[in-house]
Amino acid sequence: MKNSRIISAALLFTAVSALAEGDPARGKALTGACVACHQEDGNGRDNGASADAWPRLAGMNAEYLAAQLAAYKKGERRAPSMKPFSMMLDDAKAADIAAYYASLPPAAIENPASPDAAQLERGKQLAEQGDASKQIKPCTECHGADNRGDGKIPAITAQPASYLRAQITAWKQGDRPNDSADPKGMFQTARHLDDADSAAVAAWLSTQAP
Repeated sequence: MKNSRIISAALLFTAVSALAEGDPARGKALTGACVACHQEDGNGRDNGASADAWPRLAGMNAEYLAAQLAAYKKGERRAPSMKPFSMMLDDAKAADIAAYYASLPPAAIENPASPDAAQLERGKQLAEQGDASKQIKPCTECHGADNRGDGKIPAITAQPASYLRAQITAWKQGDRPNDSADPKGMFQTARHLDDADSAAVAAWLSTQAP
């Protein structure tokens, strides 16, 4: 009897773990609406400064992606285009979609910004070293040594520059309190970035390999 209980508990734990991790095959079947913006390969697209950019999902951390879907659903992260889709997903479906996109190979964005050399140099400085004189922390402090993510803290390379700028603005305005171990961390950094620095760091990150 004791052994059967142990086996049952183990099977239950395995089933719950599989559900939490998500299934890429099931997730792929649920992405019919996603590809309209995030593209068939999940690598998004930069539509330029005058239009909303579609961020790269391919190769992103699955737990991070699932958390963003939950945040959209709860209204903790605001995006009119994402709210209705997130409302159609329960936790299992969100985990499946996240697992699918995490399994895809990331690629450089097709239409990156074309910044000048001075802007790229400033962006690289901010991303890798920060600017102590303006109380700006380097991106690498949280997003990993190469800015390609650190666990649930997302990769920010090879993302559309216009998308990155929009997220910096969202942090400044308090519209993204949901997806950091220290929700005030990005707010504190973003509020010290003026428009020129926001554009510079976003431009440089957009040109980096995923």
